[in-house]
Amino acid sequence: MRDPTLDLELHAANLLAAEERPAAELPEVLRVIEGVRSSELWKRALAAPRRLVEVPFAVQVPRAELGIEDGPDSVVLQGAIDLVFEDADGWVLVDYKSDTVADGNLDGLVAFYTPQVEAYRRYWERLTGRATRAGLFFVEGAREVWLPTS
Repeated sequence: MRDPTLDLELHAANLLAAEERPAAELPEVLRVIEGVRSSELWKRALAAPRRLVEVPFAVQVPRAELGIEDGPDSVVLQGAIDLVFEDADGWVLVDYKSDTVADGNLDGLVAFYTPQVEAYRRYWERLTGRATRAGLFFVEGAREVWLPTS
């Protein structure tokens, strides 16, 4: 998303080599990338007036806000937001997931990742002062799951 002119095949091949992965994985990697790039979410993000990718952050927060019972009064929450873009209603925050969604496991995956993404959403909203909607995007199958708005 950062560079629409990027040669994806060459870039993916270089990444596979850097990670010491078999070159035979390239067609599968390109298939998954194309699935993401052809998704409605990708199109919405490209059309947005502002979009950011791989946004690193670190914020000091009271441990109680994160449900941590023991330790120092405040902790540093750090991470990287995969994609955030602005639309007419505010910000849309997306966390990409590479998990395979199979029969019966979607609810468990969503429950597992919701605390992380909800924390990202909450702190992005505080930082920007604008409403923020958050969701998970499972790249295999280009499946979107949106967290309830608060």
